[in-house]
Amino acid sequence: MTIRSRTGLAAFATMIATLAILLAMGRPPICTCGTIALWEPSALSPRTSQMLADWYSQSHLVHGFLFYAFLWLVARRWPVERWSLCSSRSRGRSSRIRR
Repeated sequence: MTIRSRTGLAAFATMIATLAILLAMGRPPICTCGTIALWEPSALSPRTSQMLADWYSQSHLVHGFLFYAFLWLVARRWPVERWSLCSSRSRGRSSRIRR
């Protein structure tokens, strides 16, 4: 199995696990209003975050690009293993893996 297919499989498994957790919590998979819209034009509507896109979607996209650019500048020469070490160290698990 290639790295690309493992990454895709991990992303798909994460989405399925998230869906299962949300359903177990009693959250509806779609808006309870009965409609699915591509865009919710009002930021103060009760349907905000229930449709495919809303006023916060652009913020999520911009923040994703900014975090990616920051990591690209700071950690582009680090091996992938070191990226995972940084995330585990922030959670206090650095005693497990030493280099």
